[in-house]
Amino acid sequence: MHTILKLQLNGKVMDDPNIEIQLKQLELDSLLDITNAINRHKDEKSLFKIFLFTLVANFKVEKLILGNFVNGLWISKISHGVNFKCEDSDYLTLIDSLVNTSQYSYNQIFNNEVFDLCLPIIIDQNLKSILLIKSKELIEEKIIFLKTISNILIVAIENIRLREQKIEQERLKKELQIASSIQEMLFPRELPLTKEISVYASYLAHDSVGGDYYDFIPLGDDEYLVCMADVTGKGIAAAILMSNIQSALRVLVKQTSDLTDIVKDLNQIIRYNTRGDRFVTMFIAKISILRSEIKYINCGHNPPLFLQKNQITQLDKGTTILGILDHLPFIQEVVIKNIKNSTLLMYTDGLIECYDLENYDVGIEVMSNILKNHKPDQVINQLNLSVIKENMFDDITIMCCKM
Repeated sequence: MHTILKLQLNGKVMDDPNIEIQLKQLELDSLLDITNAINRHKDEKSLFKIFLFTLVANFKVEKLILGNFVNGLWISKISHGVNFKCEDSDYLTLIDSLVNTSQYSYNQIFNNEVFDLCLPIIIDQNLKSILLIKSKELIEEKIIFLKTISNILIVAIENIRLREQKIEQERLKKELQIASSIQEMLFPRELPLTKEISVYASYLAHDSVGGDYYDFIPLGDDEYLVCMADVTGKGIAAAILMSNIQSALRVLVKQTSDLTDIVKDLNQIIRYNTRGDRFVTMFIAKISILRSEIKYINCGHNPPLFLQKNQITQLDKGTTILGILDHLPFIQEVVIKNIKNSTLLMYTDGLIECYDLENYDVGIEVMSNILKNHKPDQVINQLNLSVIKENMFDDITIMCCKM
């Protein structure tokens, strides 16, 4: 026996057992339209359009608002028959007024407008959407169908969002892999391992790419330029500025080998390119094997350790960080003589900011002990072994030169 539904038509109550069959057929057709659209991977806009058409056709909707919680804010995805704009604060006020956000309610006030039905839509125990309807045809059976079709829609929209998010993450991952391989190309491909000078280096990125930079440039006549720099910040932005510095330095050393001139020019280039929003710390030195000397300028960088006759000196003289001021207030170029059998250890702040295997800071004392008690080719391996990847807060770059 069919349940007889009572519907109002032109102010009169009609009892008709055939109406139930027609209603169920309409509901099935509507569900089919929505599921077909989902299976055809229709976009969010198309799904909302089909949903609106379904409600208007089945419920004789006069006014309708569907709000979605997206990226921490409530946004109106559908507005029909209303002439006011819904803000995030309006939805928050509405939510506060609801007695139970998991149950639908009648005669709900929203933006000074009375809606016949307020239907919260819960997905995974989280309030994802709110549907507000003003309609003359709201019976219990139709509300159940409305709840069903609304849940199907919002789950589909959430899946679209997650799918698009995954696609975007994959795209970014691929771009970072490309950027990482390009950044590796910017570092020296070969480092000398001769009786006169042996150079070892390593780079550990906190992310796929970063703002640390090291370089080794032969100048001719047994002279070499070594450099280590750290760009403020992390990620792609820092890596782009790092590549800019590498290009500028490579051009400048072809024009002059004077460290003071190179530092002045680099400061102006960084200042101009970043407009003072970012800065760079740098240690730059020129090693002369024939004269057995090293000249250096420290531009606000972590002081390298210089091992000479079993004594360690921190190379901290020079100037301030690059890129902040139009003109550097002072520059001190330091010369160290008799560098044969000495070792220069350069590093970025990521090394001293991380923790070792025993959860201690990898500080100057740890580095000094390693530098004194290990051969140059073992120093970097020992330092890297002391670093736990999970305890890294920044890129870690190390360069060791044995003269």
